[in-house]
Amino acid sequence: MAKINSLVSLSSLSGIDPDLLDELGVVDVLLNADTSLFIDPLLLDNSIHYEINKKAVISYEDKFKKIMKFLNASQQENDPPWKAALKEFNFSEVSYTCLGYSSSINGSGWGVKLIKSTIKVAKQIIDLGVEDKDFFMGLALFEEGIGPDRISDMTTNIILHDLLEFTFRVNQHLKIPSKKFKIKNSKTEIEALINPVTDGPLILVPSDIVRALPIVTDWSEIGGAARHNDELREKLNSKIGGLWTSMTRIEKDIAKASALRSKSAFEEVLELIRYIDKLPYDSKLDKNGEFFWRDIVKSIQKDHPLDLSEFKKDNITEEDFIKLVNTIIYPMDFKMHRDGKGANPREHR
Repeated sequence: MAKINSLVSLSSLSGIDPDLLDELGVVDVLLNADTSLFIDPLLLDNSIHYEINKKAVISYEDKFKKIMKFLNASQQENDPPWKAALKEFNFSEVSYTCLGYSSSINGSGWGVKLIKSTIKVAKQIIDLGVEDKDFFMGLALFEEGIGPDRISDMTTNIILHDLLEFTFRVNQHLKIPSKKFKIKNSKTEIEALINPVTDGPLILVPSDIVRALPIVTDWSEIGGAARHNDELREKLNSKIGGLWTSMTRIEKDIAKASALRSKSAFEEVLELIRYIDKLPYDSKLDKNGEFFWRDIVKSIQKDHPLDLSEFKKDNITEEDFIKLVNTIIYPMDFKMHRDGKGANPREHR
C-alpha cells in the first residue's frame, strides 16, 4: 500500500501558530496543495501593508502604463511597439504562493494564444482613448480564458519583489529558512523561503489581498452591484445592454462588443467594477471552509492527543489502515457533534 500523505499547512510547522499568522496578516496556506484563494489586484490599494499599498500598487500601475505606452505607439500588429507590449505581457509561471485551483502547487500560466488575443483587445481599448490603469480589469471581465488563476498569477508576477519584501519582513517572526532559487522558465534568480514540504520556494501572501474569486470573475457580485445602483444600471443598460449575475459566452461576446464601441461605454464598465466592495476573504467567517480543518485539527491535537506510533511501519495492512482512519476520525466526529457542527457523522466529508 502507498504511503499515507497528509495536507500540511503553514501553521502546522513547528513554532508557527495560526494566531501569529493572523496577527501578521499572512494567509495560512497549504504547503503541498493549493489553497483556493486568489490575489486580486483591485485589493492592493486597501492593504494595510506598506509593501503592498505603496510599492506593489506602483509596480502594478507601472506595468500597465508601460503596456499602454507601447500599444499607443503601435501602428499595426507585430510592429516593434506591439512586440514590446507582447513581451511585457509574457508572465513567467510563479506557483510559489500555494494559491489557486489546481490539484498541485504548479501555476497555470499564460499561453501564447491567450496573450496575443488579450493584447489585441487591449489595443482596441487603448484606441478608444481609455487611459485608466485598471483598463485590464474591464478587459478581463469579458475575455474568455482569463480566470481567477490567471489574474492571480499575473498579479503575483507583477508584484513579485514586493511580495518577497513582505515575506522577509514577516519572516523575522516566523524564522523559516531561505535560500536562492531560479524562477522556472526564466533567468531570474530570487531569494525566497524554503517550502519544507516540496523543498521549493515559498512566498507568503498578505491575507488582505486575497478573495475566493477576483472581483472581475465573480459575476454574482457584478450583477448584484448593477442591480443595487439604479443610476449605474440604467447607464449600463443603455451602453452595453446590462450585466447579470451569470452570462453565457455568447452574452459575454455581445456585452464585450458593446463595451468596445466607445470610450464612455468601456468607462461605465470600469465604474461598475469600482462600485463593488473591495473586501478580502474573511478567514474568521471562512464561508468556503478553507481554514475549517486547520482549526478542527488544532483543537483535536490539544484536547485529544493521538498516539499513532503503532502505525509507523513499512508494511501497513488494509486492516491497519481502517483502524488508523477510525482512530483519527473518532475525536474529530466527537468534537463536531459536541460543538453542534453536524447531525450525522456520515454526512461529514
